Amino acid sequence: MESPQANVVEGPAAANGGTAATERPAQGHSPPRESSAPAPSTTSSRSTMSREDLVNRVAALEKKIVEQETSLYLTNGMLDDSEAWGKIHTAELEKLKIENNELTVQIERLKAAKAFVGRERQIVETEKELLEAEVRYKDEVIECLRGALQSNHLL
Repeated sequence: MESPQANVVEGPAAANGGTAATERPAQGHSPPRESSAPAPSTTSSRSTMSREDLVNRVAALEKKIVEQETSLYLTNGMLDDSEAWGKIHTAELEKLKIENNELTVQIERLKAAKAFVGRERQIVETEKELLEAEVRYKDEVIECLRGALQSNHLL
């Protein structure tokens, strides 16, 4: 009588008409094939666990689909009549109004600053013209004094 260990090694190979040495896959080269169904005790726990995993996976996928559909509806404007779209639209409109008001205030500040700089530049130009006129006047006074000194032969 053969030992049970020899039957295990030769059993699947002998059933296919080959030997144990030719039927074994090399380790690391190809995945092992399942030649028979798992034991009945592990089958029920695997299928139960597998069903629970599948139920959870389906629920997660359904949730993801709903989120993606909502995102698509929002981006494509398909929720125009809904309350959610109205709230989103109102919030975006308020943001734009606030930004517009801030920009308007900034524009007014810049206009005021530009006007101030313009006035300052005009003041500086006027002062420059006054100084140039003063220099011309003093040059004329100096020339007159030179002329007077030369006419009196003091120079």
